Amino acid sequence: MRNAGMEIDPSDLPPGMAWEAAVWELYERMQTQWRVGFGGRTGLDYNPAIKLIERYGWDLELALDLLGVIEHTILEEDEKKRVERQPSQT
Repeated sequence: MRNAGMEIDPSDLPPGMAWEAAVWELYERMQTQWRVGFGGRTGLDYNPAIKLIERYGWDLELALDLLGVIEHTILEEDEKKRVERQPSQT
């Protein structure tokens, strides 16, 4: 916007997301805990995540929901890559 000569109104910006750094820290600690099958990653093993969340003193349901968003996004990207690698059927 600034490059277009417009000023940014701070009231138009989203509120600060203090949870964002924390949930990424949780994912960074969990990224070695993927369950893997013949087709690749199938999901995170949530048992270690639950222990970490409890140790941090976070709301369990909220933290698992946020971690699940990251997990789902990564699995969707994995699926897109898998489909792109498949040979054409035509």
